[in-house]
Amino acid sequence: MNRAHGLVHLLYLAPGVPEFAMDRSWIVPEAARRPFGLSLTAATVAAFALLALAVWGVPGLTAVWPVLTAVACLLSALLFIGFWNSWLVLGVAIDSALLVAAATRPHWVQQLFGG
Repeated sequence: MNRAHGLVHLLYLAPGVPEFAMDRSWIVPEAARRPFGLSLTAATVAAFALLALAVWGVPGLTAVWPVLTAVACLLSALLFIGFWNSWLVLGVAIDSALLVAAATRPHWVQQLFGG
Protein backbone atom coordinates (compact mmCIF):
# COMPACT_ATOMS: atom_id res chain seq x y z
CA MET A 1 0.00 0.00 0.00
CA ASN A 2 2.72 2.51 0.87
CA ARG A 3 4.49 2.16 -2.50
CA ALA A 4 1.37 3.09 -4.47
CA HIS A 5 0.50 5.80 -1.98
CA GLY A 6 3.98 7.26 -2.38
CA LEU A 7 3.69 7.30 -6.17
CA VAL A 8 0.35 9.11 -6.18
CA HIS A 9 2.19 12.24 -5.07
CA LEU A 10 3.87 12.35 -8.48
CA LEU A 11 0.49 13.40 -9.88
CA TYR A 12 1.34 16.89 -8.61
CA LEU A 13 3.89 16.98 -11.45
CA ALA A 14 1.44 15.84 -14.15
CA PRO A 15 -0.34 18.51 -16.17
CA GLY A 16 -4.11 18.43 -16.39
CA VAL A 17 -4.88 16.66 -13.09
CA PRO A 18 -6.98 19.25 -11.24
CA GLU A 19 -7.17 17.22 -8.01
CA PHE A 20 -3.39 17.54 -7.72
CA ALA A 21 -2.89 21.16 -8.74
CA MET A 22 -0.27 23.38 -7.12
CA ASP A 23 -1.78 26.58 -8.47
CA ARG A 24 -4.31 26.86 -5.64
CA SER A 25 -3.84 26.61 -1.93
CA TRP A 26 -5.79 27.86 1.02
CA ILE A 27 -2.66 28.30 3.14
CA VAL A 28 0.46 28.60 0.93
CA PRO A 29 1.03 32.12 -0.46
CA GLU A 30 0.80 32.35 -4.25
CA ALA A 31 4.48 33.21 -4.81
CA ALA A 32 5.62 30.20 -2.77
CA ARG A 33 3.15 27.61 -4.08
CA ARG A 34 5.20 26.09 -6.88
CA PRO A 35 8.61 25.95 -5.12
CA PHE A 36 7.07 24.79 -1.84
CA GLY A 37 4.88 22.22 -3.60
CA LEU A 38 7.74 20.84 -5.69
CA SER A 39 10.05 20.59 -2.67
CA LEU A 40 7.37 18.91 -0.58
CA THR A 41 6.49 16.52 -3.41
CA ALA A 42 10.15 15.51 -3.85
CA ALA A 43 10.63 15.01 -0.10
CA THR A 44 7.41 12.98 0.17
CA VAL A 45 8.27 10.70 -2.75
CA ALA A 46 11.81 10.20 -1.39
CA ALA A 47 10.50 9.34 2.08
CA PHE A 48 8.02 6.81 0.69
CA ALA A 49 10.77 5.33 -1.52
CA LEU A 50 12.93 4.79 1.57
CA LEU A 51 9.93 3.26 3.34
CA ALA A 52 9.38 0.91 0.40
CA LEU A 53 13.02 -0.18 0.65
CA ALA A 54 12.50 -0.84 4.36
CA VAL A 55 9.47 -3.00 3.57
CA TRP A 56 11.58 -4.92 1.05
CA GLY A 57 14.08 -5.67 3.81
CA VAL A 58 17.01 -3.41 2.95
CA PRO A 59 19.48 -3.68 5.84
CA GLY A 60 19.61 -0.57 7.99
CA LEU A 61 16.21 0.67 6.85
CA THR A 62 14.11 -2.19 8.21
CA ALA A 63 14.93 -1.21 11.78
CA VAL A 64 13.81 2.39 11.30
CA TRP A 65 10.57 1.77 9.40
CA PRO A 66 8.38 3.43 12.06
CA VAL A 67 10.35 6.67 11.76
CA LEU A 68 10.32 6.48 7.96
CA THR A 69 6.57 5.90 8.07
CA ALA A 70 5.99 8.89 10.32
CA VAL A 71 8.13 11.21 8.19
CA ALA A 72 6.59 10.04 4.90
CA CYS A 73 3.02 10.27 6.18
CA LEU A 74 3.47 13.67 7.79
CA LEU A 75 5.06 15.09 4.62
CA SER A 76 2.25 13.56 2.57
CA ALA A 77 -0.46 14.95 4.82
CA LEU A 78 1.18 18.38 4.74
CA LEU A 79 1.22 18.28 0.94
CA PHE A 80 -2.40 17.09 0.70
CA ILE A 81 -3.65 19.64 3.22
CA GLY A 82 -1.58 22.52 1.81
CA PHE A 83 -3.00 21.93 -1.67
CA TRP A 84 -6.38 20.62 -0.55
CA ASN A 85 -9.03 19.11 -2.74
CA SER A 86 -11.87 17.06 -1.28
CA TRP A 87 -10.76 14.05 -3.37
CA LEU A 88 -7.59 13.93 -1.26
CA VAL A 89 -9.45 12.85 1.88
CA LEU A 90 -8.60 9.23 0.99
CA GLY A 91 -4.89 10.10 0.94
CA VAL A 92 -5.12 11.66 4.39
CA ALA A 93 -7.00 8.56 5.61
CA ILE A 94 -4.24 6.30 4.24
CA ASP A 95 -1.59 8.47 5.89
CA SER A 96 -3.49 8.21 9.18
CA ALA A 97 -3.80 4.42 8.92
CA LEU A 98 -0.09 4.04 8.18
CA LEU A 99 0.77 6.28 11.14
CA VAL A 100 -1.41 4.17 13.43
CA ALA A 101 0.28 0.99 12.16
CA ALA A 102 3.72 2.48 12.79
CA ALA A 103 2.77 3.68 16.27
CA THR A 104 0.98 0.55 17.45
CA ARG A 105 3.02 -2.03 15.50
CA PRO A 106 0.36 -4.73 15.33
CA HIS A 107 1.43 -8.35 14.93
CA TRP A 108 0.73 -8.48 11.19
CA VAL A 109 2.95 -5.44 10.60
CA GLN A 110 5.78 -6.99 12.62
CA GLN A 111 5.50 -10.14 10.46
CA LEU A 112 5.84 -7.97 7.36
CA PHE A 113 9.25 -6.86 8.62
CA GLY A 114 10.31 -10.36 9.61
CA GLY A 115 9.97 -9.85 13.32
